[in-house]
Amino acid sequence: MAGDGKEIGGGQDEVNNENRNNNEENEESHGGGEQTTPVPPIDVLDPVAVHRGINDCISKLITFTEYKENFSISNAKLVIMGLACAIATFATLGPHSFPENRSILGVCVGLYTGLCLLLQILSVFIEKDIVVTTYDLPNKPKSALQISTMMEKGESTIRIKVEFVDALMTHSEETSFSVGRYYSKLGDIDERALQSDLVILISRMHDQYYKKDK
Repeated sequence: MAGDGKEIGGGQDEVNNENRNNNEENEESHGGGEQTTPVPPIDVLDPVAVHRGINDCISKLITFTEYKENFSISNAKLVIMGLACAIATFATLGPHSFPENRSILGVCVGLYTGLCLLLQILSVFIEKDIVVTTYDLPNKPKSALQISTMMEKGESTIRIKVEFVDALMTHSEETSFSVGRYYSKLGDIDERALQSDLVILISRMHDQYYKKDK
């Protein structure tokens, strides 16, 4: 029995060592040994969680490229939501009483509804499926990129699309893979595989950008 316990303990040590080695390899692949937070495992049977996990990983991986992420859309959404919350708070806790405050409540409800509608328009028609938007590279105007992901309901294939932000730069690059390429059966995401595909797409966009200047 003592021997069995030693074997089990030894097997656990091997698993721990293997996990430690994998973490070190992931840090090396991202460059510089910088400490990063791994994307937590998800339920592979939940397509929404699968899609969100890949989006989170792309947002993380873009920081290891020469591009800097542009948070303008996210910041605009936060401002709109903050204003809506402030209006709702004033309507609820403001120094007025009903029914004398009906006109004030009417204005607050109208402003709150308008801000919610604006937020929806921003999400559906401007942000769309965009996961990351970047700034231009130094001394390279119109080089900013936006990365989108699409995953149809009930499908197990995810599409990753990279295109220029500038509307005049119409070129784009796209790849499509089964989510099984990026996820293990336990729900752990393979950041190396996703990073490899992302780098290839961005490299192709670079090639197209330099061709434009020739």
